[in-house]
Amino acid sequence: MTFLYIVLGIIAFITMLLIFPISIRITYDKELSVIAKYLFFKINVFPIKEKKQQKNDTKKDPLDSSVKSKGYADTFELIKGSISPILTEFRVLLSRTNVTQFDFRLIMVGDDASNLAIQYGKVCAVVYPFISFLQTLMKFRKTNVNISVDYLKKEYEFYFNSKLKVRPIFAVSSAIKIFKAISDIRKLQSDNMKG
Repeated sequence: MTFLYIVLGIIAFITMLLIFPISIRITYDKELSVIAKYLFFKINVFPIKEKKQQKNDTKKDPLDSSVKSKGYADTFELIKGSISPILTEFRVLLSRTNVTQFDFRLIMVGDDASNLAIQYGKVCAVVYPFISFLQTLMKFRKTNVNISVDYLKKEYEFYFNSKLKVRPIFAVSSAIKIFKAISDIRKLQSDNMKG
């Protein structure tokens, strides 16, 4: 009988742990940062901590190089095309996900006013429908999207910050797929750095 109580206690404890939500913060401010929090634990999912000798190396903004070579519209179209299949793959898990904060800010700059206006229209045509697509997958509480053009600035500005919450009990079935996706992203980043 004592053994049964111990087993039931363990099951109850595990169930309780699976009910507490995992908080995930995704930030892009010249570099991507993904931080997961669960109870009192905090994990830097991305980027991976580098070795001490590599800390002084100058980091390049991958988005900046893409904007300069491909333009605003093609860059965000590429991001959308890369993320959409992954999101669709995890749509069951995402339907249980709450987005408590979503900030998207882009200030576009350029010398050619007419071309910049065209790029602005194309970016809006990519970003706003994509955010609507995200809202069909997840439950949004707060959304702040600001896309604008500044003819006086020399450097463009892009900032993204999002906070998601999901209960682990809903993530168990998707754990293998998530780890595989993270592995693929890390491999892609490694290949890009080598290239």
